[in-house]
Amino acid sequence: LTVENGSVTPAGEVAAGITVTVSCNFQSSSNVELVCSEEGSLGGEVPVCPAEQEEEEEEEEVVCSALTVENGSVTPAGEVAAGITVTVSCNFQSSSNVELVCSEEGSLGGEVPVCPAEQEEEEEEEEVVCSALTVENGS
Repeated sequence: LTVENGSVTPAGEVAAGITVTVSCNFQSSSNVELVCSEEGSLGGEVPVCPAEQEEEEEEEEVVCSALTVENGSVTPAGEVAAGITVTVSCNFQSSSNVELVCSEEGSLGGEVPVCPAEQEEEEEEEEVVCSALTVENGS
């Protein structure tokens, strides 16, 4: 699966039950969540992301700095404009997605989660994984 002008979080293979978030780089309302099924497929429709920001009034753009999370990922990666929602996902927690919105003041509102360094112990079952997603022109 390729998502042009967007990003996928978390990147790479994910276990069954994990939610993958697809975000467009230039749309604030474009986040789509896909869940890895027990059959090993991602359920849902992948968005088509525009190649550039839609034209708006000429104003100085407010941006929030890029955020990094140890043992996790941030979608979209890099700086984001005011009004854009950033999703933080931990690599080893299925219920850890946190959404932060870039404010008009240039700061991400909300608390950034602390992600564990490894998978928490659960019942011994064979792990089902979904294939890694490839993103062109994104991260």
